[in-house]
Amino acid sequence: MKKLYTRAGDSGFSTTLSQSNIPKTDIVFDLLGGIDEASSTLLLAYALCGDEKFKEDIKKICSDLVLLCGEIAGGKRFVTPEIIKCLETKIDEYCTEGDCSCGFLPLTDNPAAAAVSVARAVVRRAERCAVKFYGQKSDKGDILKYLNRLSDFLYALSRQIANELKT
Repeated sequence: MKKLYTRAGDSGFSTTLSQSNIPKTDIVFDLLGGIDEASSTLLLAYALCGDEKFKEDIKKICSDLVLLCGEIAGGKRFVTPEIIKCLETKIDEYCTEGDCSCGFLPLTDNPAAAAVSVARAVVRRAERCAVKFYGQKSDKGDILKYLNRLSDFLYALSRQIANELKT
């Protein structure tokens, strides 16, 4: 039986799809970890949410975050202008349905909306890590745009969940 642990990272180094022997303190792991944390928080939101429409959107984003991590780790390109446009369409859809005025999220007692809000803050942190990671690299792809748009989407989603699913 294959074991879950490999012991490969016990010395403080790890690998990505495109690099090996990278210190675990490297910014790439902060970025990947932030995205993983956002995904985990969205899984909590999914479990707390009772509305199938919102659950489908959360599930889609969680799947997309796996592909995003793959791209960052050196795998296949995931983020395209079309992916970003899909997020923008969803943002516009949620902002048409409800109030998406700028500003801080209102206080809510809806656990799913609160979890999405935490995920939004984590994505913002991951976005700052991405800026550091990509720095002066000429090929940033569209990852920075995607993370920026994703946080906007999560803002709109959290407001929509709070408005529609008042507890």
